[in-house]
Amino acid sequence: MKNISLVVFLSLIIFSCQKDKTPERRTENPQSDSTTLAMYVDLDTTKVSGLDTIEVQKYSYDNLKRLSKSYYIEYEDGVPNGLYLTELFYNGNDTLPFKIVETFYESPSGNADVPNIGYYFYKAGKLISDSLKYNNGSSAFFVDNYSYTSNAIISTNIYASTPPIISVFKHYQTKTNGNTTLQIDSSFVNGIYSGTSDLTFSASYDTKNNPFHNLITSLDMPSFIYGMETYSEDMPGEKNNPVEITSGGFHLKYSYEYNPNNYPAVAKIYDDPDNDSTYYYKRIFIYTKL
Repeated sequence: MKNISLVVFLSLIIFSCQKDKTPERRTENPQSDSTTLAMYVDLDTTKVSGLDTIEVQKYSYDNLKRLSKSYYIEYEDGVPNGLYLTELFYNGNDTLPFKIVETFYESPSGNADVPNIGYYFYKAGKLISDSLKYNNGSSAFFVDNYSYTSNAIISTNIYASTPPIISVFKHYQTKTNGNTTLQIDSSFVNGIYSGTSDLTFSASYDTKNNPFHNLITSLDMPSFIYGMETYSEDMPGEKNNPVEITSGGFHLKYSYEYNPNNYPAVAKIYDDPDNDSTYYYKRIFIYTKL
């Protein structure tokens, strides 16, 4: 697959039906009554049709209705910049993945980079550790261990350098109606406090169903833990859909149209509404029945 034309490869991904359950793309009626997220498309509302696609993310599921693949494509003036293919692997009938492999396919050649690989370990349905290998130029190895309190997730990260670098991240969360409304992060590197990070955020939500919430079932864990291209960065996998998020240097506001099952069919996402309340990009959600 390394030398396949990227255009042909993307066409096969978006439009073909293989063993995984894939959606029918009814762009004329995205407000279907299905509840499983099949795809979303982001459009730049300032550009003409054909040049307005910003990104496309497509999801495939296996015969046990588990997320098995995610395809993420970024565009510039209608031209794809490359593809992230994320593959999830499960043991037997488990509902949580033990391995996730992410491969980037370059544009326009379609050549595949060396993949990023993550292994995940659970106890009583909670992630307790992972082992990650990133290949961003030079290989980087990380091991994370997770512990939980009533209002915090504590992750201890070990970077396999010489000597190893040990970082501890504490994510203090305030939950309201099953959603994280406030998160304050602090970090320590080799035992030294390094301050509050830019990941600190506050958020408000609607009362409708968030399509990202059940992408990986039974996972009582914020979506940032799965750091590969599986989730939308601007719509965290909380119970409900964000209406407003303030985090570090960005501020987002959202408005929605919903389908009959109270899932968003269309979202308008306003970037930097403090300085420009008129610009937004449109996200179209497409669902499938499994």
